Amino acid sequence: MIQISWKAFEENVKLISSYIWNCNANKETIKGVNFDCVLKPKLDHWVIVEITEDTTLNKVRTDVGKFSSTRLSLMSDGIYPECFLVTKDEPTNSMQETGSENKIKVLSYISFSNLFLNYNSYYHVRTQKAFGSSVNPLSGEPDNIKYTPVFYENTRTRSNIDIKEISKLLLEGKKIILLGNYGTGKSRCIRELYFQLGNKQLKSLYYPLAINLKENWGTRKAEEMLRRHFDDLGLGENSNSIVKIVDKSSLMLLLDGFDEIGTQAWSDDSKKLKQIRTTALSGTKDLIQRCKGGLIITGREHYFNNDSEMFSLLGLNPQDTIVLRCKDEFSDDEMKKYLSSLSNMIDLPFWLPKRPIICQIINSLEVADIERIFIDSYSSVEFWRTLITNLCNREAKIHPILDKDTILKIFIEIGRMTRTKGGNIGPITVSEINKAFEIVVGSYPVDDSAVMLQRLPALGRMSSESSDRQFIDNYILDGLRAENLIQIVNENNTDVLNEKWINPLEKLGIEVVAKYIKDNQCANYFMDYLRKNSNSFNKVLLGDILASISFYASKSIIDIGGLIINDSTISTLNLSNSLIDNFMIKDSIIFEVDISNCSCSKISIKDCIIRKVYGLTRIDEAPSFIASNDIESCEKESLSYFDNKSDLNSSQMIFISIIKKIFFLGNQGKLENDILKSQGNKDDQKIATEILKILTREKLVIKEQAKKDFVYKQKSHQRSRMTKILADLTHSKDKLWLEISKLTVGNTQ
Repeated sequence: MIQISWKAFEENVKLISSYIWNCNANKETIKGVNFDCVLKPKLDHWVIVEITEDTTLNKVRTDVGKFSSTRLSLMSDGIYPECFLVTKDEPTNSMQETGSENKIKVLSYISFSNLFLNYNSYYHVRTQKAFGSSVNPLSGEPDNIKYTPVFYENTRTRSNIDIKEISKLLLEGKKIILLGNYGTGKSRCIRELYFQLGNKQLKSLYYPLAINLKENWGTRKAEEMLRRHFDDLGLGENSNSIVKIVDKSSLMLLLDGFDEIGTQAWSDDSKKLKQIRTTALSGTKDLIQRCKGGLIITGREHYFNNDSEMFSLLGLNPQDTIVLRCKDEFSDDEMKKYLSSLSNMIDLPFWLPKRPIICQIINSLEVADIERIFIDSYSSVEFWRTLITNLCNREAKIHPILDKDTILKIFIEIGRMTRTKGGNIGPITVSEINKAFEIVVGSYPVDDSAVMLQRLPALGRMSSESSDRQFIDNYILDGLRAENLIQIVNENNTDVLNEKWINPLEKLGIEVVAKYIKDNQCANYFMDYLRKNSNSFNKVLLGDILASISFYASKSIIDIGGLIINDSTISTLNLSNSLIDNFMIKDSIIFEVDISNCSCSKISIKDCIIRKVYGLTRIDEAPSFIASNDIESCEKESLSYFDNKSDLNSSQMIFISIIKKIFFLGNQGKLENDILKSQGNKDDQKIATEILKILTREKLVIKEQAKKDFVYKQKSHQRSRMTKILADLTHSKDKLWLEISKLTVGNTQ
């Protein structure tokens, strides 16, 4: 049943009638009989439409009388009348039969509207297709993940606006531009708007069309774009109808990706780029200028040289256009709510980028994988690999000209180029991007490849006045730099030794390299590269390798061999628990260094600027090996965001996982079944069961019955003990840790 007022119902039927027969539809009295809607497409062909909410047979019989007398009178004047009775709801079979017997077509409101355009078919087909770049990163299929409600910022008023308010503005006929960087949810916004508006279109009689602009290369006129859109959906028979209303207020346009419409050339000349954009967007501009209904168009910020060019090339008036911006990140609360909706076993990690695309990738994983990634101590590394793999998969699906591995290699090469950039994340010129492509592929980018390069994920324009790019996500950039460092060592690349790097690996990057060393047991290989090239001009490279080795745990001390590093920049260095020894760092900048439990005798760090020292209570109490430096701050606690796990056995790993779930991921308690399922194989589950027994026996947790399962809750006063165990790990002397360490499948019950 259509929920619509009588006035709106009557007006909509008149409007549809005018679209079908291409003439005015008005109330009129014919031969003394009043009719709701009369159209005169030809002098000798009239259309008479009666509109009613009454679906009784008596109503049809009454209108049959009106039509019959009028028909005879008109036909005597040489006019053929075509008669329709339109009911608000579906007419009964008897009503339709009675009408048919008297040459009157009795149709429901929906059936009558379908005479003009079968919008239900369009809605059904369109909702099955992808909305812009909103695709599942694993399968490339349309992204069907539930929309996460977010706010968008009005750039003029700085106020927040949600999706319902945007829908309302479109219904009022407003024109909107939605800007945003890669992965901030522009396509998801378009998809959600369409789902909200498309299934209610008959109520207000508007026709929302959701068009992916990237599919409209080479179009120059509005009609071309509309026909191509319907042809691509297999609904070409409807294109004539939609073209009829291109300049009517009932056409609503949701246009996604003005930056993706595609250009057939790629230039580093700003004037030439503007001309390229002008040509590429000519069809879009024509469609926008002729649209009298509501309109929203999305694209990346800084795609145009400035706002003036944006409004000009899109054909929009700055005074009448609302400009919105996608926020780069969700708030902590939004992310926490989102993660809790996936699993009660995970919490918001400090290292997790809070971008909408992160939510999309998380949602594409199995719950068990999500929990494993977030709870494992190397979760930031695993998540980064998942993220970059899926980003490259996504781009390969959108632009099949390049496979995911090639896209990743181009990414890594561009990441390497930023090592010498004063701005850290950029600037990266168009020429440099082209060069990275050429290095990887072996040829210069043209056509589809050039389009892909213009929209590489995580790269954005430096400013509206420049065509230079920069990484908009340092999280992704740091991982790419780490991958490049691994390549350099594996390939024994010496070309980079003469480069002047100024930007070091940060926390994630060091962790990526450290985990690679651990997984492949190749510390000696990295050590050999470091020793052989100790006199390298590239001091940051040497510092990165040393920092990565320092976070690789070993049972015995790693002797660095008297290495001297000077004039370097090191983000994070781990000297805790005396894992590396016999090296000197001088005249350098170190952001963070952990000296907890460090007793090595052959370390010397002097004449450096050190931002923060962990494991130190007071600066004036610094041990001699680090005292001769400009230390800006210190902290007593150990630097705890890295866990050294290379030598942990299965029972220790399972214990860490369980402790983190119970003590550090909320206070609601964890179900026994969930804890066991997250361990994977049966042997690990047996060990996990035994660990839960020990924790209960030692009264470290509270075990309660919960319906058909047990729930384990933390005893808050034991949390500090668990924190110390996690900090010490293999160095812990806690009797609980020692007991757990001896567990095997053979000695569990």
